[in-house]
Amino acid sequence: MNIEEMQAQRDADYEKYKAEGRIWGTVPREKIVQIQIPRTSKEVIDRYYALEDMSTAVSDILDTYGIHGAVPNTCLKPVKAGSRGNSCHGPQHPVPQDGDAGTARQR
Repeated sequence: MNIEEMQAQRDADYEKYKAEGRIWGTVPREKIVQIQIPRTSKEVIDRYYALEDMSTAVSDILDTYGIHGAVPNTCLKPVKAGSRGNSCHGPQHPVPQDGDAGTARQR
């Protein structure tokens, strides 16, 4: 899908969500790339839940990209009742702020 097609899809989704009263944020439309986010399959999520120590793996990946200052897993509460305190699953999408290209960068 090229950029024009992505923007057309975004605009169509935006208008649909706006008509349904689902647009309530303050992020300008031109900063939004995609509104309808594809969901991760249950099988993939279950594989993440099976990992013993996901927060260390995520921390190492963030360090590799030069993103430091993560919250230790001892400060995070479980997302799913009965799960370990270091489990965090679901779609995560950065929202660019003014002057931010929306890419990982040294902080």
